[in-house]
Amino acid sequence: MLQDAYSISLDGGRSTVRNWDLRSMGTIPLRDALAYSRNVATSRLAMRLGSNTDERAAALYDSWTRFGLTQPTGTDLPAESAGLSRDPASSHWAEIDLANASFGQGVSVTGLQLTCAYGALVNGGIVVRPQVARGIGTTPYPIVARGKAISPATSATMRGLLRYVIEEHYDVALVPGYLVGGKTGTAEIYDAEKGEWATNRLDFSLYGFMEDATGHRYMISVVIRDGRNWARGTYALPYRTALFFRDAVRAVGKALDLPKIKTKAGALWHQETDPTDSTRLPVGETIP
Repeated sequence: MLQDAYSISLDGGRSTVRNWDLRSMGTIPLRDALAYSRNVATSRLAMRLGSNTDERAAALYDSWTRFGLTQPTGTDLPAESAGLSRDPASSHWAEIDLANASFGQGVSVTGLQLTCAYGALVNGGIVVRPQVARGIGTTPYPIVARGKAISPATSATMRGLLRYVIEEHYDVALVPGYLVGGKTGTAEIYDAEKGEWATNRLDFSLYGFMEDATGHRYMISVVIRDGRNWARGTYALPYRTALFFRDAVRAVGKALDLPKIKTKAGALWHQETDPTDSTRLPVGETIP
């Protein structure tokens, strides 16, 4: 379990991390820290990665490296960016750097890097080189594994966590016949001309996967750039990413003619209503 709070004081009181909604949820399981994007609970989790800040920073950066977030993906598209990340081995991290990095601040990655990383989260832990072209003529390009990020068991746990996020908070993205999971994201936009963070302008995203009846999984990434007036009305932009994700699941399933999951009675399986689903996380899920 993790202790969430309105804020957490770091670096001997010189730095503070606050939750985006300026609220505390108290003691919560890891799945809710993920689903509700709790900055404070995630920061406290990062503090468990080692006995001191240097060890914790090295462990977090190592995980970025294993997931391919510190170098280009090697795709067949030209002029690929490597993103921006600060190696704690060459530039010391303070506690505030570690805390911010734990929930994605202070690092810049490309959409393709993040898509590949999520792919490894759900495919059993293998980071694969992405390709746009299937091959040259009748000769297909080989599928190239770039490394192993996590174990198959950890990958299965992550699929359960990502399922929980969608089922409990963005069920509008559910599509009968397919298993889906994912995580939304929000990023501030820096206004280079003004030299400050932009007001009421944010990037919104949802990175997730769909799984068909054969167990094959497909990554889907949705990004809304420079969203403005984003919190107005029923279709606030974080939820629009879920709507776009749902439409993409339907489109991919139709385009590739993917077989849908069915119940024993032959009806379409509904992810949110299957009480016998063994891949769902147990209610008492905790972390050490």
